[in-house]
Parts: sequence; C-alpha cells; structure tokens
Amino acid sequence: MNDKHSAIPKNILKNHITTFQSVQIPKPDNYLTCDLSEGDGEVHRIHAFNKFLFPTKEPRLAQWEYLDEKSVEEILKIENKLDLTEYIERTLYKIPAPSASNIIIELICDVIKFCKDNHFNLEKSGCLLSQFYLSHLYFISSIDITPEKVYMYFKDLMMCHSLPFPPTSKKIFTIKESHEILDFFCKIYLRNLPILRYVSHPNYALYLNYEVPITILSSSSKKSKKEKVEHKETKNKKEKKNKKEKKNNKKK
Repeated sequence: MNDKHSAIPKNILKNHITTFQSVQIPKPDNYLTCDLSEGDGEVHRIHAFNKFLFPTKEPRLAQWEYLDEKSVEEILKIENKLDLTEYIERTLYKIPAPSASNIIIELICDVIKFCKDNHFNLEKSGCLLSQFYLSHLYFISSIDITPEKVYMYFKDLMMCHSLPFPPTSKKIFTIKESHEILDFFCKIYLRNLPILRYVSHPNYALYLNYEVPITILSSSSKKSKKEKVEHKETKNKKEKKNKKEKKNNKKK
C-alpha cells in the first residue's frame, strides 16, 4: 500500500470498503515493513503484520490473575443480572479490544453461573475465571492464533490447576471437574471464536486507489470503425460467393 494513500480518513474508506471496522489498529512498530522499488522509480512500502499485539503469559498457576480473592467473593454473591454485568464491566479495563466488551461480559456471566451450579469454592472459581481470562488474552494477542492453539493453551492452564506437582502445578480441580470444564470451554468459548475474532481483531481490507482511463471515441473514429466492419462483411460475402461459384463449375 502506498504511503501517500495511507493517510486517507476512515470515513472516506468506509464508502469504499464494506468490511472496514473502527477498531484499534496496531502501531507501526508492530509491522514488518519492506520497501519495493519499480522500474519507474516509484517506491512502494509494504506492511506485513508480524508481531504480537501485546505479550502473553505462559500457562502457569494463576488462581487470582483476573480477580483477587475478595473480588471473587463479592461477584459470587451478586444475584441480580444487571448488577453482575455492571460489576464485570468495571473489571474490563484489564482486557484490550473494547469493541468485544458485551460478548466478554456475557462470557464471564456464564462462567460465574457454571461456578455456582457446580458449587465451586473461592479458589476454584478464581482459577476458572483466570483461565478464561488468560485464554482470551492469548487468543486476541495475535491474528494467527488458531482454535487449536487456544484449546491447547486452556488445556495447559487446566493441567496447572489439576496436577499435584508443586511449584509448577497444584491439584485444585478433580479429574471429573477438569473434563467438565474443558467441555464447557469448548461449548461456550471455542464455538464463538469466529465472532470473537471479528470484534476483537483488526479487520484488514485491501484498498486500491486506481481508476481505469476512459477513452472517448470521436465521430470520425466511429465512422472509420464502422467502415472497417462493413468492408470486412463485404469481403466475407464475396469470398462465400466465389466459393459457391467454384463449386457449381466443378459440378458442370
């Protein structure tokens, strides 16, 4: 994309690109740039996204990564859905991509409901909330994170909270609970990855500022073109007539 076209305002681009979305575009430092020169001397700068949007953490023990123990206790006591969404909304400053806030709020509400339905204590609830939080950060950290990578990341976090091998892991969940949590993660998060990707990641589109030149034919050129067509038709008729005459002569 030419640098002289990179300063086009977003409101103008919206008229040309239907997939353009007003999300936070990564900084130029997060791009791999390459300058290409052509025969006419014009230099084109190509931008390729190559880096993570922000650093992510390796799977590890993370009991209170999203909320501390006191906040988890408070959020589990909230029964009213409106109060719950307002409380969660106040914690979203930790999560980038504000355009996905409504989906994330619903996601966290479902996780809290899952904790209550399974009668998880504060430690288990804090771990599960942190696992979903870290997995979402991992997913939106780069544009090339696949569903398989997200699942493996969440599974590794699950192992950290299910195996009795300190200091790298701690047995907080039972084997049955781990299976149920993995199944819940697949149903509630992995199935919604397409829409999460759309609202959380920058949506790139190609904009070509190129106009096809229009050639206006003059009356004289139109006339000469018409004469050429007529001449060609006459020639074809004469050839057909000559062929027919030769055929008749051979028969005689």
